[in-house]
Amino acid sequence: NVPSLLGVGRGAPFLHNGAAETLEELLDPNGEFTAHLRAGNQVFAPSEQELTDLIAFVQTIDDDTETFAIDPDQDFCPSNVPQ
Repeated sequence: NVPSLLGVGRGAPFLHNGAAETLEELLDPNGEFTAHLRAGNQVFAPSEQELTDLIAFVQTIDDDTETFAIDPDQDFCPSNVPQ
């Protein structure tokens, strides 16, 4: 089970061991956690603005966020993700 993003904006640290102290550190495409970013998406290379927008969006996900349906054919956890 993938953990929910619900409440991520309330604080750090991030990752199972708390290794990322901020979302900026976690999502830095040139940073320490690039293997996590590229898992299932080898071309993850957001612009600075896209990264800023992504972080701002993730920080808004809370109990008031409306849920939406996911296409059952969508492969969110591909088998080729490095372990």
